[in-house]
Order: sequence, then structure tokens, then C-alpha cells
Amino acid sequence: MATLTGLDGFIIVGYLLLLAGIGAYFSRRQTSLETFLIGGGRMAWLPVGLSLMRRSTAASTT
Repeated sequence: MATLTGLDGFIIVGYLLLLAGIGAYFSRRQTSLETFLIGGGRMAWLPVGLSLMRRSTAASTT
């Protein structure tokens, strides 16, 4: 079984810090629960429709 080296740990920690930084950056844009849940009402009909269609087909196949 292979073990993690120092370089592996550095890459993992760096990746997690990068993800936390991206999350902190984009969290500043969220001003309300409505903005978080429905994007402030700015979603076009096509991505919303495709998302709903995919969700319903995924639910029926499990």
C-alpha cells in the first residue's frame, strides 16, 4: 500500500485552501436567501427546464 508523501499533503492542503478561497469570494455575492436559492430570478427558461427534466428522469430510474 502506497503512503502519502510531503508533496501529496502539500497538494491536498493547497487544493482545499483554493476551494475555500473560491467559496469565500463567491459568498460575497449572496445578499439574501432568494439570491442563493433561485439566483435572483435571472435564470433563463432553458437551463431551468433541462434541470427539471433531468431531475424527474433521475428520480424515476432509481
